[in-house]
Amino acid sequence: MECRSFRPVEAQSLSYFEPEYLAALDEIFHSDWVARKLVHINNLRQEIQTFWPNGHPAKLIMLTGTNGKGSFAFALEQMCRSRFKMGLWIGPHVFDYAERIRVNGVNVSHDEIADMYWTHIRPVQERRINHRELPLTFAEMGILMALMMFDRHRVQWAVMEVGAGGRYAPLNALDFAAMVVTNIGNDHPKTLGRYWWQRALEKVGIARQSVPLFTGAPDLQLPFVRKIAACTQVYQANDRCIQWARQCDATEHRVETLALAATLAQWMGVTLTDSPAVKWEEPPARYQWHTPQILLDMAHNRDKISALVARLQMQRPDCKVHALIGLSRDRDPRQVFEPLFQLDLQRIVVTSASYAGVPPDDLAMQISDLFPKVQVQPDPERALADLTAELPHDHMILVTGSAYLIDQAMNPNLFVKESNASFGRRL
Repeated sequence: MECRSFRPVEAQSLSYFEPEYLAALDEIFHSDWVARKLVHINNLRQEIQTFWPNGHPAKLIMLTGTNGKGSFAFALEQMCRSRFKMGLWIGPHVFDYAERIRVNGVNVSHDEIADMYWTHIRPVQERRINHRELPLTFAEMGILMALMMFDRHRVQWAVMEVGAGGRYAPLNALDFAAMVVTNIGNDHPKTLGRYWWQRALEKVGIARQSVPLFTGAPDLQLPFVRKIAACTQVYQANDRCIQWARQCDATEHRVETLALAATLAQWMGVTLTDSPAVKWEEPPARYQWHTPQILLDMAHNRDKISALVARLQMQRPDCKVHALIGLSRDRDPRQVFEPLFQLDLQRIVVTSASYAGVPPDDLAMQISDLFPKVQVQPDPERALADLTAELPHDHMILVTGSAYLIDQAMNPNLFVKESNASFGRRL
């Protein structure tokens, strides 16, 4: 399904844009779907109140947006952890579920996850089943586990990332001290809508009365954001934080992310150093050079691929690229991958993305008119090995399009790798 961006004509229609009415129509037209989401949110809220009747001890930040959520969360954590004990609940993971829960820059251990699940989460699930209540979903179990980890480690501030959208995310069961919408781009048209304003309703729909909302939305989109979030104060990155971010060891396209994170850090009471000298850590497979010739990036929509291409062109403008790609869910391969053809592409190899993956032959067929040298190798690990064996010393390999592809191509833990690939097999 085509996913349409913000168009200038929409700016002329602001007077016709009525967020509350449009959200009401959406709920009326999709009442069964909305009802199921609300039931799950209410169920999770009940469980949270059971464990923390006076509220969770950590101050929580709800994070949504199309791109840059993981980078934002990591940056905020690095800025704040010298003053506060920080926690992160982010996703998706690339190689290991433990990537989703971090405390002060370190993933929680496998032993902790297993202990927390068998001691606390599984009994909750059994109780719900015994009482004939809806069982916890994958996301709800993860949220509860993260909250328990933050409580155990006495986390003071924690960032909780939305999986997709925002208005009906399970995280709405929680109380938050601040909200963040990094940006609103093109992704998930089936559930979030084809047009920018529909996706804005979903993401900015997290806004709550008097809870500050921080956003990286550009000036053209900001009037719509403010109209949706009329119940609260909307903050953009301030000039001081933009100047500060430009002094960091970061490429220009990351300045907006760092500046927004710095603005929130200031609001939290963190004093930014005058001369930042930090090598900003990124989540796994976000513009990650695995070797000097292999770049991993889990970009899976057009905006992310475009940002990846721009960064690569800036850093290695003359590099000859061999791309290994895969895609998951119902995304349009032509729309997602078209920006890749701005690179000096030598060849493209299409492979499987395992969970919910687009069949490689179908993907190759849909982009073959853009690049006639498309090859298909369904096994990601073998595809990468073949590319590496034949790679000239002055060329590079770009592995992109799906976190699942990167996991299946490179995960050194064969047991966890198989668990990741078989997610949902029992359904």
